[in-house]
Amino acid sequence: METLSILSQKTLLKINNLNIRLQTRRGDIYPVQGISCSLEENEIVGIVGESGSGKSVFALSLARLLPEKMLKIEAEKLQFLQYDLLNLSQKEWQKIRGLLIGYVFQDSLVSLNPHLTIGYQLIEPLRIHHNISIEKARQIGIDFLKLVQIPDPELQMQRYPHHLSGGMRQRVAIAMALITKPKLLIADEPTTALDATLQAQILNLFKRLHKEKPFTMIIITHDLSLVAGLCHRVWIMYAGKIVEKATVSQLFQKPLHPYTQALLSLKQNLGSRRRLEHLPGTPPDLRNYIERCPFAERCPYAVQECYEQPIHLTELEPQHFTACRRIIHNDIQTKI
Repeated sequence: METLSILSQKTLLKINNLNIRLQTRRGDIYPVQGISCSLEENEIVGIVGESGSGKSVFALSLARLLPEKMLKIEAEKLQFLQYDLLNLSQKEWQKIRGLLIGYVFQDSLVSLNPHLTIGYQLIEPLRIHHNISIEKARQIGIDFLKLVQIPDPELQMQRYPHHLSGGMRQRVAIAMALITKPKLLIADEPTTALDATLQAQILNLFKRLHKEKPFTMIIITHDLSLVAGLCHRVWIMYAGKIVEKATVSQLFQKPLHPYTQALLSLKQNLGSRRRLEHLPGTPPDLRNYIERCPFAERCPYAVQECYEQPIHLTELEPQHFTACRRIIHNDIQTKI
């Protein structure tokens, strides 16, 4: 996809040094560690990383969908539009979530109540956030089902989730997330539960919707082919940290971080449904906050300073950042 001119865009989301601590029965864990990034209006950013890298926790925290009792969020800045997301009340979150921030989950059955009709659930966000009649809301619902290419939308409005195929349910979930025209859409592995044909259909659907009515989107995925076909920029996450940020063309043409190199070398993952679990070794224990490179134990280029020195994202060329100290210091040049 053609890269956006980032400098000409409006910054929608600004994050400085975000840290998330989850309190569990087995002790505290730190699934998000020191993340700093920004999101521009109308761009699509893909977040890629293997299972346990913290990408879903990061995304859920942006919509405050994690259990409050076990959650501790700290950041120097966590700003969405004019809102300070660190200091919002539950009442304020209820106004933002669904209206300004839409969320598409991996499994459409999580999004849809099996006891309620498609139509009821689809127009519920409109009825909650906008003072409109049920007749007008219903017509808007039908229009959005048409938008996501649901056949015979008037009939589908009367049906229940179990009457629809997995692909159709996911389209309904996408329509629900977009019906209030949110400023930010977060899609958490929206194609993982679908077969290859349906994955391609959902990818094409997102591309068409964005072309017709541009919106800002974060998509969580392990599918590198989806990133290549849909996104403008990519954030690579490992062990709770963003270790590389780049435009799509930069990432695929000149990946900088050894972890990114390793992901791209796993060609069998392109277009597959398998998660990125094929790298040798295991990720670090996230019960500890890690200042140094978390990939050092699995990196073929690691030296002693990689285990000892803190890491920071550094911009080596416009819009291309890496956290690898050896790449930053030009000690090595990794290749796929």
